[in-house]
Amino acid sequence: LAVFDIRGGRFERRVQAGGRGTEFTKVNENDEVMVSKSEYDDKQILLNELTAKAEEMVLQNEYNLRLKEINISEQFNEAVRKGKEVLDESKAKINKLKIEKENLLLEMERKYKHTLIETQFSKQFL
Repeated sequence: LAVFDIRGGRFERRVQAGGRGTEFTKVNENDEVMVSKSEYDDKQILLNELTAKAEEMVLQNEYNLRLKEINISEQFNEAVRKGKEVLDESKAKINKLKIEKENLLLEMERKYKHTLIETQFSKQFL
């Protein structure tokens, strides 16, 4: 139980201490301030509003972070997809060039053999 006694500009608090009677304790004016019930209720409402606003801001920030994360993930997946396409195109081009090289080598070998045969044939009749 606490009772405040205000006399001559001094604040004193009367505190019941475990059945041993009452004792007086001097209270510093900066430590405790008397406010009306309506002021207290107004401050409590403001505190609740600010707490709700802070929670809303936290949720909004989390939502924005998730959106950014999704966007970055989509961009990454798109870059990976394009990279795979380029790689596949390059592999196909390399395979095409290998086949073309083999065909050219076969064609050159065929022409060389044909030229060699013609040369040998012409030497036989000369």
